[in-house]
Amino acid sequence: MATIQPGNIYIDVRNHLGNDPTNPDQCACGWYIYYSNGCGHVYEDYKHACGGTRTKSGKSGFCKSPAPRHNVQTRIAGNSPLC
Repeated sequence: MATIQPGNIYIDVRNHLGNDPTNPDQCACGWYIYYSNGCGHVYEDYKHACGGTRTKSGKSGFCKSPAPRHNVQTRIAGNSPLC
């Protein structure tokens, strides 16, 4: 399993973008969950958005609700704050 530094999550997420079948626009938006290499706990839930981050009514939003959750196989070097 690959391991990356915490500061590289925003770059690495592009390697893991996945379309959710419930999303008619086939946008890869959602939460991408990265785990710690040290203890295996969640290191970070990374939010990926396609386009705008506001709904038509002006509320904050980035994906169809509930947003899809994707478990990423790449691990983050070090321990999660939960460890």
